[in-house]
Order: sequence, then structure tokens, then C-alpha cells
Amino acid sequence: MSEHQFDARAVLCAAQALSSEISLAKLIHVLVDNALQYAGADRAVLCLLVDGILNVAAQATYSRSSIDVKMESDVVSLEVLPTSVACSTLRTRESLVLHDAREDPCYGRDAYIVGHQSRSILCVPLVKQGTLAGLLYMENSLIPGIFTVERVQMLEVLASQAAISLENARLYEDLEAENLMRAAAESHLRETQEKLDKVARLTAMGELVASIVHEVSQPLSAVGTCARAALRWLNREVPNLEEARAMLDQISADSVRAANIVTSLRAMAKKAPLRLDKMDMNEAIREVLGLVQAQLRCGAIAVRGNFGSGSLMVRGDRILLQQVLMNLVVNACEAMSAVVGREKSIEIKTSIDNDNTLWVTVSDTGPGIAAESALALFESFYTTKDSGMGMGLSICKSIIEAHGGCIEADLGVRCGASFRFHVPQLTGSRSTHESL
Repeated sequence: MSEHQFDARAVLCAAQALSSEISLAKLIHVLVDNALQYAGADRAVLCLLVDGILNVAAQATYSRSSIDVKMESDVVSLEVLPTSVACSTLRTRESLVLHDAREDPCYGRDAYIVGHQSRSILCVPLVKQGTLAGLLYMENSLIPGIFTVERVQMLEVLASQAAISLENARLYEDLEAENLMRAAAESHLRETQEKLDKVARLTAMGELVASIVHEVSQPLSAVGTCARAALRWLNREVPNLEEARAMLDQISADSVRAANIVTSLRAMAKKAPLRLDKMDMNEAIREVLGLVQAQLRCGAIAVRGNFGSGSLMVRGDRILLQQVLMNLVVNACEAMSAVVGREKSIEIKTSIDNDNTLWVTVSDTGPGIAAESALALFESFYTTKDSGMGMGLSICKSIIEAHGGCIEADLGVRCGASFRFHVPQLTGSRSTHESL
């Protein structure tokens, strides 16, 4: 077996070894190592084109029967290889062989060749499917004519396989990098989602607590008022048991109402289906006015209305819809607390439009709504009151929307504020209206 035959087979094995490499760094190391073994060179430089710029990927030197490979990542310079040789190889995309570089009439004056007194030089382009990927430069600084035709052919085979393997390895590394970035992005997204979910849960919990505090304050206040009144009736020289019993009955009713409010708000916060029962909206309005009668009397507020003495049937959660009415009436009372020089009044009316939808409107003669506050009125924790929690209108909005309706502020009124909401009316219901 001749030396040439042996080298050809060895190069074929080396090419197959290159095709099995995936890691770009390992592939480059194997390439320059094999190039030195089969070329007869004492130095090799692998250069790759990155965004049109030729960069040194690795350098290998042969000394004392061993090969030293150094991985690099620098732009090609005059100190690394003869740039005239590299440029010619890149331009022609063909191997360039100099049997004795320092005597060559075309390249002998290259600064690198003059400085290093190079003898044999071989520069092989790395081409994959017509695309130039880089070049493999080799030299022997002592012996001229070392790169025979056979060795050049073997190295071209090696270079051809190397170009394919290098591109595959680069694509593989890009894919790995992309997968790592995607995994990192997905991890960050999961962490962010978990944080948002936690914030949402805490916000929902805070809003629920604030809602319960806001909504049960009125019945609890009524419980306190009735309890003190009952004690006064009982502490008389002759206790008035009938009045005391009436106050205790009211305390019982208010405590039940507070419990029902908490139950309804919790169900709504948990997005449980509302308990939609058949109810009379006119009767619900009259009950609310009865509950706030003391506050209306204390504030010298007159109530006028255009809602029925008869029935006006809708389907909804009675407790929650009454809380909407309660909030609107109490807000109106508080808004008129500082009004002087004109009548303080609240007007409540119900009406049915052509779509058989019931509208309930609550208006007052207070200072009205500032234009800058209009957009934020129904947001949680927004308030224009010094001691307000900013939950009342937000709760009203949630309740009405849960019933399939909407609530809005009418900014077109001349004096005071006007709010109205609608809920679907039961088909066939009728109403008899009266003015208060």
C-alpha cells in the first residue's frame, strides 16, 4: 500500500469524523489538527467569514511531534497570514499553492511572507453549495514544494467536508442558543405570570375586603344606632318594652342584612353564578329609602320620585341590587351635606325603554361631578371624599355588569349629579307610577 493511498483513506476517515462533530469548537479543533497531520505543514490557520468579515477561528502549530491548537476569535491581521494570499483565495474561490513563497513574483513582497520568510504555502477555500464560508491557510516555513498535487486534493476533500460540517455546527449552535433564549423567555414569562397572578389574587382579596367593609358599614352603623336606642328605652324609670323590642327586631334585621351582603359579595368575587330571583324593583327602592330614612331626615333631604306604587318585576339578586341603590342614595346624601342656600333633594325614577329594559335613575342637587373625575368614577379605590374608600361606585359597576346591565353617570345635568343603571325587565311586567 503506497503512502498516497494510506493518506487518502486517512483523509476520508478524517472527513467522516468531521461530519460527526456537532460542537463548533470541537469541530474547528479536529479540522486544524487533521489538516496539519495530512498536509505536511508546520502551521495552519482556520478563518471563517462572519457577516462578511474574515475572522481567525483557530491556529495550530506542529513542533516536537505534537500539535498545539489555539482557539481564537479575532479579525485577520497582517501578523496572522499573508493577506494577499487570503484575498486571492476568497476572490477566485480556488486553492492557491505557492511552492516557494519568498521567491514568488506575485506574492513574495507580502509583508507577512517577507517577515516570516515562508516557503511552502497552501490556501484552500471553504465552500458549501456555492457559498463561501472561510478558508484554511497552511504553510511550511522550512521546506519548499511540500504541498504536492495529491496533498492539495486530499485537503480540498477535507475542506469541502469541513465547510458542510462547520455550517451545520453553526446552525446547531444557533438553534441551541435560540432554544436557550426561548426557554429563558418562557421561564421569565412563567415567573412574571406567577407574580401577576399573585398580585391579582392580592388585589382581588384587597378589593373583596374593602367591598365588605364598605357595604356592611351601613347595616352595622344601624345596629349600633338601634342598640343605643334600645338601651335608652330600657333605662327609663318605666322601661318601654315595646319600643325596645322594636329596636331589637331592627337589630336582628340589620344583622341578617349584613350577613346576606357578605355572602352575596363573596359569591360575586368568586365569580359564582348570581342567584337571580324574581323581584319587585319598586318595592326594593321603597325598602332602601326606609333603611336610610334617618339619614335623610338628619340631612333635611327631600325625596321625590317617579317610581311605581305597583310592581315592576325584574330578575336579580335582591340584596346586591339594593346595595347599588343604597350606595347611590347615600352618595347623594353625602354630596349634599355642605349645600346651603337651596333645597336638598334626591329624585328617584324608573322607566322602561323600547327594548323592555328597566332604567333606574338617582339624581341629587349637590355640587355635581367634576369633568376630570368623570372617567375614573367607577375605578376601584378612586374617591373624591376625604374619608372615602373609593369602592362604592366600583362595587355598583361590578354588580350591575354581573346582572347583564350597565351603570353610567349623566354629565349633562345642570345642577347636581345623576346616575342611572339598567337591568333586563321580566317580560310582561307592568308598573303603576306615582310621584312622592
